[in-house]
Amino acid sequence: MIWAYAGLGDKERVFAYLEKAYDERAGRLAWLDIDPTLDVVRSDPRFDNLIRRIGLPARQRPSP
Repeated sequence: MIWAYAGLGDKERVFAYLEKAYDERAGRLAWLDIDPTLDVVRSDPRFDNLIRRIGLPARQRPSP
C-alpha cells in the first residue's frame, strides 16, 4: 500500500503505512532510502526522522 499511495502523491497515507511498517519491524524498510517510488516523500522531515529511527545512514543532501 505504501507504494500505491506514493504513486498517488498521498503523503499522509504513505507516512501512516510507513509508521505501521516500522511498528511491525517490516524488513522492506531496509530499502527505504533507495526506493525511487518514495521520492515523493523524501523532502518531508518525517522521512529523515524515520530513516534515523530505523538506523539507516543519514542521507547526503546536495550543497546549495
